[in-house]
Amino acid sequence: MEKYYQSMFYLALRLLGYNIQAEVLTHQGRIDAVITTAEHVYVIEFKLGDAATALAQIKAKGYHLKFAGAGRRVLLVGIVFDIETRNVGGFLVEVVA
Repeated sequence: MEKYYQSMFYLALRLLGYNIQAEVLTHQGRIDAVITTAEHVYVIEFKLGDAATALAQIKAKGYHLKFAGAGRRVLLVGIVFDIETRNVGGFLVEVVA
């Protein structure tokens, strides 16, 4: 189910013209999505549980380290999907650089 919501999120942002990549490989795993702008890098993890778990996974696996020193502000974003409402149920954002 998570992949379905991830795909819809990716498609919506891609159609809006954002520079988004899905399933970005790192030595610790795969980042669900990365959005890059001229000033920011958004490292995004999706979950069906809770946003805190998503942020914890980003930190535990060091997904954000791939973008350290890139001269951009790095933000970690945990997004939780609500299956019942078929919508974003919540999110957390943390700035690391």
